Amino acid sequence: MFAAQAAVVEIDLIFPRNDTYAPGPFMPVVFAIQNSAMASSLDLAIVWNIFRLADPGGDGGVNGVIDLKHANLTRADPFFTTDYALRLNGTEAGWGIRFGLSFANCSKSAGPWSAKVTPNSENRLLLFSTKPGAPGPKFVQGPGTCVNSTGVAINVAETLSLPLTAVNNGHDSCLVLASPPIVDANPCAVTVNETTAATILGSFCGPDTATTCLPASRAPAQGIPILVSWFLPVFAGLVMYAGA
Repeated sequence: MFAAQAAVVEIDLIFPRNDTYAPGPFMPVVFAIQNSAMASSLDLAIVWNIFRLADPGGDGGVNGVIDLKHANLTRADPFFTTDYALRLNGTEAGWGIRFGLSFANCSKSAGPWSAKVTPNSENRLLLFSTKPGAPGPKFVQGPGTCVNSTGVAINVAETLSLPLTAVNNGHDSCLVLASPPIVDANPCAVTVNETTAATILGSFCGPDTATTCLPASRAPAQGIPILVSWFLPVFAGLVMYAGA
């Protein structure tokens, strides 16, 4: 259980970035969660959508959901979670990826409950392109690449303990958002070195992605914890809007 504290929890889209990539058999989608231990009490879920800029309402788009409500986010900070998109293979086009983030906000209340939990959401949009002959996916991130990323930074005022764990999806605490609840994101705070990048790439191994796993000699000795949420079919009624 957390002690009462103020902090910022940030969810960054670190791949794809605002860049041009070779259109391979799959397009990785990678998020990083900063201050991940505290993020457990935010009841996070991410819905993402990749669409062709020339036909944003067409059937060439891809959707996915990453549900982090019951994930063990305390295993690493930052915590990386991945998904992937098919249908971009061999295609030269401009694309947009928009993601919607849902999260919980606590407020103190009278009576037998120490807090009331209400849902909140934020949306972000990032543009990228695919072109045969361009570089493949690169996850290494430093000061020169993070400026092409985007994210949502949630401003936390304090942590409340919950007497009944069912109030917040089984968590025994929830977070009270500050004013303003959303502040400027800083994806540059996430550094991805070669070892971490290789581990992220290794999370995409398997028949569904039609790619070969990294050779054992190149695999890192100790990989960072990564939650992989494999591609989900398009859900009926899934609607996302780009944020302002």
